[in-house]
Amino acid sequence: MGLLWFIRFFKKFQKYGIILFLSILYLFNIGIYIDRYYVHFPYEESQYWGSLYQQLNTVLSQKQFIDKKIIMEDPESSPYIFFLFYNSYDPLLYQNQVIRYPMTPEGFVHVKAFGRYEFRSVDLIKDPYLPKTVVVIKTTNIPPYFINRFKTTNILLPSGDPMYSIIEIKDDAAVQ
Repeated sequence: MGLLWFIRFFKKFQKYGIILFLSILYLFNIGIYIDRYYVHFPYEESQYWGSLYQQLNTVLSQKQFIDKKIIMEDPESSPYIFFLFYNSYDPLLYQNQVIRYPMTPEGFVHVKAFGRYEFRSVDLIKDPYLPKTVVVIKTTNIPPYFINRFKTTNILLPSGDPMYSIIEIKDDAAVQ
């Protein structure tokens, strides 16, 4: 008896039930999208965004770094463009100073250097000891036995994990 009543009741409101179900499902998917894209994505994937370069540029523009040469690893990720943008670098000055790597087989031309910036592989044995030089390297690329040898300033992800380290010799270290 109850089952027959339920079937008749369901047939009567079947059209509205399907519309209601699809509407709830649609709203649920919008909620998931908002949560994933606006809450989790900026927190979990921030290392792939250029926002850390703004923070890095702010730190490198401070008084203790302003007169130093900057060596940064990974020219393939084109970090130079962020330094140009955040420093409001003069385009004509850049065009006159830029040194580029040869074209890659894929057709990319990466920047090797301009102004006080140089983009290349980092040698932790020699580069930090160059006069008036700081090294910017991904924190995960620093071997543990090198950490205590240098004075480091970390650029942090929103999660609090360090992404980049600015390395300079300690004040009491002798230049080799």
